[in-house]
Amino acid sequence: FIVFKEARTMHTGDMFLGKLLPFIDAENGNGGIAIEFGRTLTRATNTIQDVDTIITGHWEVPLAVSDLVDYRAFYMDLYDHTRRGIDAGRSAEEVIADYVKPARFSDFSAALNGPFSVTPIVNYIYKGV
Repeated sequence: FIVFKEARTMHTGDMFLGKLLPFIDAENGNGGIAIEFGRTLTRATNTIQDVDTIITGHWEVPLAVSDLVDYRAFYMDLYDHTRRGIDAGRSAEEVIADYVKPARFSDFSAALNGPFSVTPIVNYIYKGV
């Protein structure tokens, strides 16, 4: 996260690609950890101040800081859904199959498959990665 104080703007790089689930690069040795991703977003949203505009990693237009707060909540909803499944003894496949994106995140993409999707994130959380 790079903050340009005078411009009240922050660049998030790939921590916030835009309004879609993140690409967690856990399999290539690049340090991506799905179980820490939400904690990192929480630290950022709780500590970074005086920012109005977000330049994301790949979105076409700048977003508002409120979009980053919503993005954190969006990710944590999937994380919490997965943790509940683990705690209930359900399989990753069952958790993926019954995930429903909450209506309040209607402007966020939550595909089931692909690099920016539910499936790899749930599987990484199950693996503790």
